[in-house]
Amino acid sequence: MSEIVKVIPELDKIKLTDLEGMGLDERTNVVARNYILNKQPHAPWLKKHPIYGNQYLPIDKVEWLLTVLFGKWKVEVKEVKQIANSMQCTIRLYYWNNFNNEYDWQDGVGASPMQQDSGGGALKPNGVMLATPIAKTNAIKDAADTIGRVFGRDLNRKDLIGYEGEVEKFKDLTK
Repeated sequence: MSEIVKVIPELDKIKLTDLEGMGLDERTNVVARNYILNKQPHAPWLKKHPIYGNQYLPIDKVEWLLTVLFGKWKVEVKEVKQIANSMQCTIRLYYWNNFNNEYDWQDGVGASPMQQDSGGGALKPNGVMLATPIAKTNAIKDAADTIGRVFGRDLNRKDLIGYEGEVEKFKDLTK
């Protein structure tokens, strides 16, 4: 437990890739990792969806966070299919876990409606081509937000439990 005392003042500056070289015991590493992954996303990055009005974190920020926090990550497309007038994509997001030196993973699912001719008529000829990458993007964001709040999880939830308490119980030891 005493190792968390050394880490606490720096937790807001530490990346997950930094934890590996710090020689932390397993419990301290888990507490620090959970704290970093479950901080709120950087407020200026958040966008408001033009149709639904909910907040979201754009894909470029999600990909940047994956790179900065984990160093290595990759996406495996598991399935793409048409459901009614939408494209649906299921992916597996792999991200490097420096603590155990192997990839962890989360599955994600996303969908996007295909464009139709005006008046709700026939599907546009390029509807699949346009909707599929958006469905994949939505699936990546869906998988990433299961990793932690920093990726946009809990943005539109009212009742939340904070992870700060896990670190707070060690703060008295730093005085």
